[in-house]
Amino acid sequence: GKHVGPGFRVTTINCDPEFVPLKKEPWLSQYNFNPSAQGKHVGPIERYIRTVKDHAQCGHNTLPFKHIPVVMIRRLVHNSVFWLNAFPYA
Repeated sequence: GKHVGPGFRVTTINCDPEFVPLKKEPWLSQYNFNPSAQGKHVGPIERYIRTVKDHAQCGHNTLPFKHIPVVMIRRLVHNSVFWLNAFPYA
């Protein structure tokens, strides 16, 4: 079945052309693949990545340290993704 959760249903997968062969996999055949052109970017995904980076950098800049460990950077990114996903957006 499709991935279904509270208000969450995947029907279309935006991807690079290299992922189109996965369409033949039986468990992925139910999804619509929307590949970007070769060498082009998928706009909504690029914007989301930029937003996550911006939120993580804001969190980093509020800390009183000049250098932070990698594990802390991972938690900053995780926290950014968590709070971006906590609220619906269009």
